[in-house]
Amino acid sequence: MNTAAADGSPVRTAQRLSIHLLVVDDDDVDRERVLRMLTRSNLNLQTMEAATGADALRMVREHEFDCVMLDNQLGIASGAELLPALHRESLRDCPIIMVTGAGNEALAVQVLRNGAVDYLSKFQLSTEVLTSAIHRALEHQQMLLEIEALQTQLQDRVDVQALQIVERERDLRAILDHTPSVISYWDAKLRNRFGNRAHRGWLGINPRTLPGLHLRDVIGPLHFARNEDRIDAVLQGHVQAFEREFATANGVARHVQFNLRPDLDDTSAVRGFYATATDISAIRHAQSRAEESAQFAEAVIDNDPVGCGVYHIDGHCVMSNRALDSALGADMQRLKILGLWRWLEQRAPLMAGPARSTMEDGRVRRCEFDLAGALNDDVATVHLDCRLARILRDGQPHLLLFANDITEQCKVLEALVAARDLAEDATRTKSAFLANMSHEIRTPMNAIVGLSRLALEDVLPKGARDDLDKVHTAASALMGLLDDVLDHSKIEAGQLRFEQLGFNLEQTLQRTVDVFAVRIGLKGLSFVVDLPAELPRQVIGDALRLSQVLNNLVGNAVKFTEEGHVHVVVRELPPTEPERCLLHFSVFDSGIGIDAAQHASLFDAFTQADSSITRRFGGTGLGLTICQRLVEMMGGEIGMRSEPGRGSEFWFTVNLLRGDTSANPNLRQPDVAGLRVLLVDGGSLADRVNMAQLLAWQVPVTRAADAGAALQAIEQGRRLGDPFDAVLLDESLAVEERIALARSLRRVGRGGVVGSAALVMMSSARKTAEDASADLLPDVVLAKPVLASPLLAALQTIAGRRDSHGLTNPVGAVIAAPSGAATQAEWLLARAAPLAGARVLLVEDNVVNQIVAQRILERMHLDVHVVGDGVQALAALDAVTDRPFDAVLMDLHMPVMDGLEATRRIRERRDWASLPVIAMTAAALPVDRAQCFEVGMVDHLAKPLIPEGVLDILLRWIPHAAHGGLDRALRPT
Repeated sequence: MNTAAADGSPVRTAQRLSIHLLVVDDDDVDRERVLRMLTRSNLNLQTMEAATGADALRMVREHEFDCVMLDNQLGIASGAELLPALHRESLRDCPIIMVTGAGNEALAVQVLRNGAVDYLSKFQLSTEVLTSAIHRALEHQQMLLEIEALQTQLQDRVDVQALQIVERERDLRAILDHTPSVISYWDAKLRNRFGNRAHRGWLGINPRTLPGLHLRDVIGPLHFARNEDRIDAVLQGHVQAFEREFATANGVARHVQFNLRPDLDDTSAVRGFYATATDISAIRHAQSRAEESAQFAEAVIDNDPVGCGVYHIDGHCVMSNRALDSALGADMQRLKILGLWRWLEQRAPLMAGPARSTMEDGRVRRCEFDLAGALNDDVATVHLDCRLARILRDGQPHLLLFANDITEQCKVLEALVAARDLAEDATRTKSAFLANMSHEIRTPMNAIVGLSRLALEDVLPKGARDDLDKVHTAASALMGLLDDVLDHSKIEAGQLRFEQLGFNLEQTLQRTVDVFAVRIGLKGLSFVVDLPAELPRQVIGDALRLSQVLNNLVGNAVKFTEEGHVHVVVRELPPTEPERCLLHFSVFDSGIGIDAAQHASLFDAFTQADSSITRRFGGTGLGLTICQRLVEMMGGEIGMRSEPGRGSEFWFTVNLLRGDTSANPNLRQPDVAGLRVLLVDGGSLADRVNMAQLLAWQVPVTRAADAGAALQAIEQGRRLGDPFDAVLLDESLAVEERIALARSLRRVGRGGVVGSAALVMMSSARKTAEDASADLLPDVVLAKPVLASPLLAALQTIAGRRDSHGLTNPVGAVIAAPSGAATQAEWLLARAAPLAGARVLLVEDNVVNQIVAQRILERMHLDVHVVGDGVQALAALDAVTDRPFDAVLMDLHMPVMDGLEATRRIRERRDWASLPVIAMTAAALPVDRAQCFEVGMVDHLAKPLIPEGVLDILLRWIPHAAHGGLDRALRPT
């Protein structure tokens, strides 16, 4: 079988594997004789021959042999002498069989000592002898190799185990040396055998010098005497564990835990003992602190004004504080006698069920109950507020009870409830007074404001017009004061309510523009609204309150600015939630500015910058306070930056919900891309805003700084066959330049040039009147400031004319001033063009109010039918045969049948379900508005009626407003 050699290679056996044999003999005859004998053997031999010792040495250096047969007589050298060299020089250490013809016993001993495995006489050689010798030699060699391998394995294991022992001893020593405790071993004679490194820090002794020292010399005679009884006990075989105060070598006092454990031999005799000393000063300090904390907690609990008690599951009291004893009074003794559960059933049955439930499910519960005669049998009932919880103590569930005597609090609460009821009664009285006052003031003020406004629109003598203008201005100011006071009262009373309805942001800004456009135009101010195309248009919130803030800030800017500009800028900030949009509004002006000393108090109620402003400009000082509260209630904040003489910036943020993103998609991707537009501007902010808007719509824009550059650009476009589709002309150019440019465009048109550019004038009412006097009217006039929708509508109209050689109705509402709209009345009439011919039912009992409302509506070219109460209104609606009413303006307080009941009746009729019923009333408080919406009204108009406000509401609700008169508004007259 195969076996492994020491180096891992298989050892050849005589039976199976080829045996490499070297025959060394200087006698050819003897060598040949040996080879013939081997040939007759059953061995698988591969033989090589060597005649001299030198040849033999050379061959064993070059080849690996399994066995060598060596003749002793090799000429000048003997085989015995060659043996050591062969062993030393061989590639493989192999067995050598010595063969000799003249040997003796001494030679045999010598060659065997020199490393031969066998000794054969040539005279006794035979095939069997040689075969047997070779077998023995190979087996002997195999055995030597196995012994050597075993010795190597044993030595390796011994080395590994010795290394492990050394490492373990080193690790154990390291562990002991890094242990803060003092660890040592003392023999029966109290001589040290071992000590760790901690001895240096504790006792000032090098642990290397410790072995052999007596215990008395190590710890000192004082400590030895104090602990001698413990030492004697451990030497008698008793474990000793105790604590002592111990002063270390550096004088530090430590609280030490000692442990002495005897070392016993097989006969239980004490050979010595192990000693450990552990510093437990920190543990003792922590225990002391814990005990102090426990005592402190007990003192806190005992002095807590809230009663506290812990009860075992069987009902006996584990602990209770003085507050519980005081709250229960005489019942505390009953509780201790009866136990918790019986006491609850007898004295507090309302708490018995919650207490048992808490013990079962562990949920914290609260309950209140009255305990009659708690302090003594003669005392009135005590009202207790209790908390119940389950806790574990020593593994057992216990009931934790907190009981608070709230008898006095209940009395105070009763007093507060009574006071609240009185306050609510007073608030209701105040609200009723405000409602009545508002209604009574608004009714005559409606006549004063409305009739004076209507009269001012007629032709009057100059003196009478001036007097009437003062009356109208004073009445409007009085209404502003009334509105501010009422709003402030609503805010202070918590009656202000906010709607969450979808609205169009641009339309809200447009309403602010409409309110102030004429006034700003008369003062000659630049008015710019910057609302980028990428901002959301459809949002959800309270449009009325947002308009109120914008109108107040823009109104202040206009009031305090005599020259320069008023700019409104809207930007979107990162939202707090994905479905919301955080909008930032800024109102800039170049007015008088405000000193830094007044900034902090500017938003206080009844405060203005200084008294001189109050005298010069008037006002209650409530406007900014109301704005601040409105903005805060819309999830935003408000602030300002200002410098005297350099103007102001008032800004605010509102947090709104995003509305329907599918609404007004043409503002983001309109169908005007490809129109060529020439923008003639002077580099103003309004021009930059318009430029950004056009580029957002991918409209190619060419800019020209004046009329001359514009004419050159128009001529170049015509010459290259790529004419402009529209020329946007700003009012900032001089009148002469505008006239020259308009005349040039008109000549080009009369010359028959196909696709001549449309002239679009961006102008205020005053500038439009100047151009009209020159009889050079543009194709379209856009009232400044120009917002995205009217500008887009104008471009779509121009694109439609380019494609069909005629004006077409663009998609979406446009607010554009027709040429010549120089007065506010004409401006209002232009805006009301889409409503022309609409039928309105006016329901109003007051004759003066009828006149005011009817004349306002008829001046907007509406068909008005007037009735005096709800019954007449229902009859008028029933009498309709051909042309139905487009809207109903309904007063609330009327004889026979009021407006609320009339609206309910209207909503009960299916054929009137879509008819807009709009409240028109002097009842302007939130509760009045709520009542209107509850019965089915769609909107609310507060008296006195302002024509602009009436128009805004009607444009919103009358269907004609979406398409009716748009072409007239864009086409020059």
